[in-house]
This record gives sequence, C-alpha cells and structure tokens, in this order.
Amino acid sequence: MHIIDSVHGKGASWVFLHGWSMHRAIWQPLLKTLSPSIRIRAVDLPGFGDSSWHPDYVDFETAVSALEDHLLAHEPGPINLLGWSMGGLYAIALAARGNLNIQRVALIASTPKFAQAPHWPGIQESVLAMFQKQLRRDFAATIERFLAVQAMGSPHIIRDIRLMQELLAQGAEPHPEALVTGLNWLQELDLRTQFEALTCPTLRLYGRRDSLVPMKQASLLNKTIDHVEIFEDSAHTPFLNEPERFCQTLIQFSERSV
Repeated sequence: MHIIDSVHGKGASWVFLHGWSMHRAIWQPLLKTLSPSIRIRAVDLPGFGDSSWHPDYVDFETAVSALEDHLLAHEPGPINLLGWSMGGLYAIALAARGNLNIQRVALIASTPKFAQAPHWPGIQESVLAMFQKQLRRDFAATIERFLAVQAMGSPHIIRDIRLMQELLAQGAEPHPEALVTGLNWLQELDLRTQFEALTCPTLRLYGRRDSLVPMKQASLLNKTIDHVEIFEDSAHTPFLNEPERFCQTLIQFSERSV
C-alpha cells in the first residue's frame, strides 16, 4: 500500500495531516507564507487523495502503522506533527507510540475524542449517525454537506465553502470505505489518555465558532507542556478563516526551544 505526499519549503520539518474527506491540497493556501520558515510534508492519509486504501485499515492502529512506516522511511530526523480535525487522531497516535523522533505536536480544530460523552462536549451521536446514513446513499452529496458543516459559524461561510470545494477538486475522490471508516473513528476513538501522556510540547488551536470541536474542550485536557490559542473569527478551519494569524502562531511555536 502506498502513502503519497508532497514536500514544500525549508526549515524545521513538519508533517501536515488533513481531515476527513479532504486531501493534502487543503494546505495549498498556506504554502507561500509558511515555506520560507518551515519544511512541510503534506500527506494524503490512507484512502484519501492519491494514497491507496486497504481493507485492513478499518483498524485504526493498522492505518497508523502504515503512515508510521512511511514516515520512518522518509523522515529519519526530528519532525513535528500537525493534525487538523481527523488528522489530529493520527498525530496523537503517532506521537504516543514513540517510534518517530517527534519534537512537537499541533492540533488544529481537533481533539483526542470527537464524540459527545458524559462531561465531555462533542459531536452528538445523532449527527454522526446522520452522516453515516447519508454516506450510504450518496457519498459525494455527504461530503458537500460536511463542507458546509465545517464552515458553519464562519463570518465568510460562502467563501469558505467555495474555497474548500476548489481545493477538494484538485485531488482524487476518497475511497468510500475510507470515508465510512473515518466516521467510525470519529464516533468511537478516545485518545485522551494518550494525549495527556505526551511529553513533547503541544499546541491546540480552536475556532470559537466551530460546530464540530467545541471550544469548551480546551479546559478539559491537561498537559504540562501545552499552549492553547482561540481563534475568535474561525469555525472548523482556522487556517483558512484567519490564515495570517495561523501562520504566525505556527511559526512561533516551531521556533520555540524543546
């Protein structure tokens, strides 16, 4: 099975991991600003973009192992991980394993647990069930609806949806099983223990207007080496809603000593 990625820029090495239904083109609007300061390996996660899918990847740890093997082969030196939305689950799992030389982890509109639970704000089970049901009927229409949900609350919702549509069209359609499996992970996975055990510095960026990852989660996770930023005018895509502040925040975090 093949993991496909592309490398841009120079400086400290960062691996960028996209969210559900997307692919590595989602980072394209940031490359001009970030490339002079950091080196970005933008990855297509298994079953998305140009990366292939295997039935064994329905097991999350198997999918993580495929990505880990790829990075071990291509990133022997120190690296930093950035995970947006579902990509944050991969980032946490990779860092928790300890096999890669990971210096920092940044979670963008992401969380170790997406689904709502007692004393834990998150996506309602009925919402995830609705997406699963819609996915079986028409996966293309479901992706369009998900783009709208991600932009919900943004001051520029129409612009954001159009931009995500344009970026999504630049890559191959996701494998249907990767979509179904990803929704299952959002519903079932709970990596809070793994996240709180991480020893590397972490950065968490939340959009105050995000309808998928509630900002209330920010105070429910405890790490000693942690930095939290709230993006006031952002929904689920702060890197698209407030790109200048996002890039500045990431570069500053990248330059902090570890």
